[in-house]
Amino acid sequence: MNLPESPSLEELPAVKSYVKNQFLGFTVSYVKDGEDHSYHPDFIARIATEDGWEANLMIITGMNRDKAEKKWCVENRWLSAVKTVQVKYGLGY
Repeated sequence: MNLPESPSLEELPAVKSYVKNQFLGFTVSYVKDGEDHSYHPDFIARIATEDGWEANLMIITGMNRDKAEKKWCVENRWLSAVKTVQVKYGLGY
């Protein structure tokens, strides 16, 4: 089966800039079996939203190992922390 090729970041008009997260030290922490772990998102992109805001987007291309734990941590810890900061500083999107 031939799947259509995905556009590169350079081809997406919403992407203003991006960087490969290599040697930057940016990690996302998660817990598995009671132990702390971390992983490095592959890229960080700055995108323009439809309403004129800019946002940083973590891009993860290979998240197979510990996928459920990473997903849970992002959804339940990172996103709630971002929402708290948005409300506290009036940065609603």
